[in-house]
Amino acid sequence: MKLISVQILNYRSIKDLTITIDELTDKSYTYGLLGVNEAGKSTLLKALAYNSGLKNEKGELLPLKKDFRDRSKSIQIIFSYRLSKSEVKIAKEKHLSSVTSFTSEDSYLEDVKLIIRHDYNDRDTLYNYDIDFFRLNASSEVKESIEAALTDFVFEKAHDTVFWTPDERFLISKPINLSQFAADPNAVSVPLQNCFALAGMKSPLEIQERIALISESTEREQLKDNLSDAVSAHINAIWKKHPIKITFDISDGQINFHVRDLNSKAIAKTADQRSDGFAQFVSFLLTISAENKTQNLNSTILLIDEPETHLHPRAQIDLLDELITITKNMRNNIVFFATHSNYMADKKDMSRNYKVSKVHDDKDGKEVTVIEKFDEKITTYAGATYKVFDIPSSDYHNELYSRLHEAFQERNLEDESRINLKNFDTEFFIKHLALAKNKPWKGKANSCSLPTFVRNGIHHPTSTNVYTDEELRTSIEIMEAAL
Repeated sequence: MKLISVQILNYRSIKDLTITIDELTDKSYTYGLLGVNEAGKSTLLKALAYNSGLKNEKGELLPLKKDFRDRSKSIQIIFSYRLSKSEVKIAKEKHLSSVTSFTSEDSYLEDVKLIIRHDYNDRDTLYNYDIDFFRLNASSEVKESIEAALTDFVFEKAHDTVFWTPDERFLISKPINLSQFAADPNAVSVPLQNCFALAGMKSPLEIQERIALISESTEREQLKDNLSDAVSAHINAIWKKHPIKITFDISDGQINFHVRDLNSKAIAKTADQRSDGFAQFVSFLLTISAENKTQNLNSTILLIDEPETHLHPRAQIDLLDELITITKNMRNNIVFFATHSNYMADKKDMSRNYKVSKVHDDKDGKEVTVIEKFDEKITTYAGATYKVFDIPSSDYHNELYSRLHEAFQERNLEDESRINLKNFDTEFFIKHLALAKNKPWKGKANSCSLPTFVRNGIHHPTSTNVYTDEELRTSIEIMEAAL
């Protein structure tokens, strides 16, 4: 099933918010939630993970009573799906044969809503689940019968939700007992299980059989080499600017994970001896990324809150590339990540990014989280950085100034004087916008407006036309208002 949209109702700062799931220009489904702290990014992610058993720092299952924006209403998360033709055919032939009143001719099964609801006063039932074939052309009785027959089918096809965090169970920071690991790989160490999968041992049986051979020294050395080559290749393919060599030490029935920088002569270190940023990045690469590489990540909504934490800018860019790669295949994966780092904003396609902010709701007097998807055609990286993170830049000033100058010229293409910057400044900024003529031009005082003064300072920096950060911000505000 293809996810079309998700609607969130009455959850914390979210009153009624819908996110559409559109394929981006690079065929991916990876979206960034950009905003400052407390804008509601984490709230949005938690709402999307509503049915995944998510808990808070105290171990309390979410949602809590305080998470209801309006206690008289239920929290609802509504996933709108579209079934493929083959899925509709299976639904009709395998699941609706027992519904005697069903006729294929008067039905429309392509669109279905999966509704997860939580009522404030219903503490015995944590979640209520419903499906709604809202375009079905049938009586209410027949509709109920059809939905009852297809409930399991819809839930089986729906996405799993993973709220990824770099916690201890996703790290190989200590020696791991191989006998315990062989007995239950997933329970003992997910990243080590994925290391074996990268080396071609994907099933628990394959892992058990390979570990059973390590009493022979040649088999032990071969396993170490296989793991080292496969894991090093996977990490280096993604973290291209930071080449490393992963090695595994197997002795006394335990396996240990070591890391060595290829550009350094320092000795190899265990994962817990490395920086927090390194440990977090490798944790991601050996869990979600590795599962995608081994084709074990399917129909999953992956949610990550501030993945850039502890990462230097180059690693943030590499991580963004990998998050995009995860959803470019045909395995129906979707990624949402929340960030307040401009390095995690996709410069190549700004429509990947949503601005998340809070506005005042006049009806209930509370702040409400809203989202705005950037338009690929008109939003630039510099513009988004200013609008989301409140960081004015010379690049954004240049964009605004050029757009206004082009618009000024287009009003009369036959008037060549409109090309001249001094004329543009006089006619548009000073006469049309009534800005003060109080800034210097080529050393002459009181000869141009603030926007032109800043523009000249950007293009021709000298000791006589140095602008301040506040002047840059003010000039940007003036030009934004003029567009």
